[in-house]
Amino acid sequence: MPHQVGLEFVRGRAGAIKGRIDELTRAPREVTEAFEAAWRQVSGATSRVKKLLEDYAGSEGAAELDELITKEEFTALTDSWRSTLLAKARGIKDEDDFGAATFSEGSDTLLPQIAALFGDAIGEPPSESELKERVEHATAFRFPNKVPPGFSDLGKGTELSAAGDYLLWEELIQHARSLPDGARVILASRDGKEDWYQAEGFGNSQRPWPDLIDEFERRTNSRLLLVGPAGFYAGIREFLGAEIASSTIDELNRPAPQDEEEQLFVSPKDLAGQDPPEELVLDAYRSAGLSSNAIRQALGRPSDRLFQWWLIGTTRDLGIRPTREGEPLFDLQAVLKPEAKPGPGWLRASDIVRSGEFPYLSMFIAPWFASILQISPQVDRTILLRLAHRHGSATGFGAPDQAPT
Repeated sequence: MPHQVGLEFVRGRAGAIKGRIDELTRAPREVTEAFEAAWRQVSGATSRVKKLLEDYAGSEGAAELDELITKEEFTALTDSWRSTLLAKARGIKDEDDFGAATFSEGSDTLLPQIAALFGDAIGEPPSESELKERVEHATAFRFPNKVPPGFSDLGKGTELSAAGDYLLWEELIQHARSLPDGARVILASRDGKEDWYQAEGFGNSQRPWPDLIDEFERRTNSRLLLVGPAGFYAGIREFLGAEIASSTIDELNRPAPQDEEEQLFVSPKDLAGQDPPEELVLDAYRSAGLSSNAIRQALGRPSDRLFQWWLIGTTRDLGIRPTREGEPLFDLQAVLKPEAKPGPGWLRASDIVRSGEFPYLSMFIAPWFASILQISPQVDRTILLRLAHRHGSATGFGAPDQAPT
């Protein structure tokens, strides 16, 4: 396994689990909201027809519509559908929660199995100077000039995280250079984006960029085959005689999830050094119902970045606002349980909140959140404490935030 692959898997594991939990948690609510939206559409159509009847038919038939098309009748007609969908959605979460639960408690049952499978067959990490040189080469030259792979990630997160595909590519090339001339190398990857594959057109089906193959052969004197997981395992079954069920191949052929599980999981430390998009943080501010100038000014201060990101994540995780395309995943808590052993600067809730403001006075409050509470007028202070309580309750009061303050 290339070192970069293992590194990204471990770093993204928490984000993948969180994305799965969030998606499964949202599903029942989204089913309910869809049926409520459907009734609003039916009710709106009824009102429009009634208006036409009143305008052009002397109201004849309007009363009949009121009797025939009611919320109660709509509910009775669709209740079995709603119940079936809710049961299915909740059933998936119940079946899936065992893995997520053990992970959130600090025990990942999958990771040890993968580690045992690969053992020490993992590539060596680049030196710090090599890493810096490769990141700079990717972000300053290759990506702006659309040299594959990885150019689609330019501008996503930090430069180091954006260069992930290129770091893998360079590691693969360096490994291939250690092989005998004419060696055949297979890279099995589920990444089918435009910075790896040339789109269909002009008589060609989708294929790896010829530039990639040319660069690999020119720099390594070896040959490269890029293949997806399904094709890789189908080849193992065909050429090596391995027993792999057709259902496994079919499952691998299903498109990979394209939403939260593919988003970058950003650490609190990285968030502390990264300004959120202004439009996004303003959306979170308005969606939360905040209104004071004191909080509005904090949205533009670099020293309050962690608060800005927390507000973005909290309003998203609680469904107060819709998730925007490209939003990073992160776990940033304003409040932690005492057993979480938070880092320096965290304060007991009892030291900064008054009786009745917050239900858990034995918990710890992040220093960046405490500073915001101190400048907040009472209305916004109450909103923020309620958000912190709701978000913490919904996410199990998360992992310790060790970002610099």
